[in-house]
Amino acid sequence: MPVKKTTTKKIAAAKKTAQELPVIEDVIEQVEQEEIAPPLVQQQLLLAAETSSVPKRSHPARPLPQAKEQYDLNLFVGSGVIRSVWGKNNDVFARLALSQRGNLIENDDTFTSFVTLRFADGMICGIPISIQPGDVLKIQGYLVHREYQETLRKFLDEANAMSFLNYVDPADLPAWRLLTLERRNGLVNVLAMSLLDGNGIQ
Repeated sequence: MPVKKTTTKKIAAAKKTAQELPVIEDVIEQVEQEEIAPPLVQQQLLLAAETSSVPKRSHPARPLPQAKEQYDLNLFVGSGVIRSVWGKNNDVFARLALSQRGNLIENDDTFTSFVTLRFADGMICGIPISIQPGDVLKIQGYLVHREYQETLRKFLDEANAMSFLNYVDPADLPAWRLLTLERRNGLVNVLAMSLLDGNGIQ
């Protein structure tokens, strides 16, 4: 049986291929390592984050001290003429007319602003007050406001407009009577008061 002879050229080619294989594997391994390794910038950021991190405390942080609630009262000072006075729940209320033109007594309502005054228990510093419409007062106090709901019926009653319901469709009347309004009012709690004459003199 004839035996195939391997030529010298084929043997040389096989040896060359065998020598190149390790080189190719080394190149592939090097490329894979370069792809997996993070970029230099990323390594620097990670290093900075590790060095700048705040060390953990060995004990929990102390809670913030809870101080008692404190109020910085606003201050109101104004002078004007009392337009009306009424009482409610042992308190005395008054409507004070303030001039927008700097006059002590303003006769033109176009240039008048109104402020509601509250005298708690009808007194100032434990002394009962005595005021009436037409008095000229200088007031010191602080401004407060409150939010509340008011029924339409009460609103119409205080506005002397109960006849409005006479013009409502009878089919809609129950819904109108159940209607409530979101209201907000502001007033001045009076701390000090001086009675003035028309020239602003006590």
